[in-house]
Amino acid sequence: MAPGNNSKKAVPPAEKKQQLDDDDRMIRRQTEEFNEWVMQKGKQKKRRRSIVSPILGAVLKFHKDDDMDPPPPGVAS
Repeated sequence: MAPGNNSKKAVPPAEKKQQLDDDDRMIRRQTEEFNEWVMQKGKQKKRRRSIVSPILGAVLKFHKDDDMDPPPPGVAS
């Protein structure tokens, strides 16, 4: 082949199909690994928030009731 010749070698259909199948398997495996990683990260964050959120929610509700301004005079409550 001469330098600068950009022609490509023809790939047999069976070999091309095998390459596509291999690529498909690799992409699926990587996607599954990524999804598992995301799920693990999500579970860690959820676990931490679930402990803080009920406590924080109760505290905020308690103080929200305290921070309410009294109604202006003449307005029935």
